[in-house]
Amino acid sequence: MSKFFRAAYKSGIASADVGLEHNYFGTMNGKDGKPFKTREGGTMKLKDLIVLVIEAALARMAESHVAEGYEEAEQQENCAACRVGCA
Repeated sequence: MSKFFRAAYKSGIASADVGLEHNYFGTMNGKDGKPFKTREGGTMKLKDLIVLVIEAALARMAESHVAEGYEEAEQQENCAACRVGCA
């Protein structure tokens, strides 16, 4: 990561007064709770992962009633933008 951070500072993407930090997100696990094995071809396609994330987020939104009053299409659009980082 230090090479990446140095490049960010040298290129001016990050100014000297900005602190950069790497955030670890962990592993992607299958239904069995074990990490995907990329070398064995057991990885999930990105579009399938996005669908799963959106479905899970919509379910949690329904449970907590935060999406009441919004059309279903609007809920899906907003959920996708937030979860995938497109907003």
